[in-house]
Amino acid sequence: MIKRLIVRHNTRLRLKNWDHDCIVEHDQEHAQNVLIDLMNQMSDLQYKLYADKGKALLIVLQGIDTSGKDSTIRHVMGAFNPQSCRALSFKTPDNEELSHDYLWRAHKNIPAKGEIVIFNRSYYEDVIEVSVHKMISKSTCHKRYKQINDFEKYLVENDILIVKLFLHISKDEQRRDFRNDSMIQQNNGNSRIMIYLNADIGIGIYRHMRMC
Repeated sequence: MIKRLIVRHNTRLRLKNWDHDCIVEHDQEHAQNVLIDLMNQMSDLQYKLYADKGKALLIVLQGIDTSGKDSTIRHVMGAFNPQSCRALSFKTPDNEELSHDYLWRAHKNIPAKGEIVIFNRSYYEDVIEVSVHKMISKSTCHKRYKQINDFEKYLVENDILIVKLFLHISKDEQRRDFRNDSMIQQNNGNSRIMIYLNADIGIGIYRHMRMC
């Protein structure tokens, strides 16, 4: 099941061609049993990582709105011991963060050896969101993707492992979730939703999968 969800190195993909129901043949009870087994393995591996202190793990968690990033951290990443694991949400940058380069807030939160850090969203927001709002030019956008690739290569070469997870749901599922959220009334329909969705599918996947 897990192998079907892995995107191999140098693989180019389009999310619209990805089957978001590819594991529906597994019922909830079976999935829960698999999850428990995997969480036990995660806990054991975290202990070995912490004891060895030779490497660190950075988990980059991305996903479109309503895809379940927060609940994934609460329920799945709960297998990790909080003494050597922390989660960071990439929200709108504050004044201090804006006074530095866009990768500064990411770099200062990179895990130490033996630690695990989870980025709830990440530095990719500094390409996706600002591109949607046309806050940067296309040339700057392409430049930032190269810089991010170089940044991730630097981390890997310094024993910081990177695991990227993208939570994928269908457009119909996202619309249903938004209909259940009163915020939809404040966003004047789903025009803004679809802009972000297209950005995640089109811009957000732009060649960075090379570094996965």
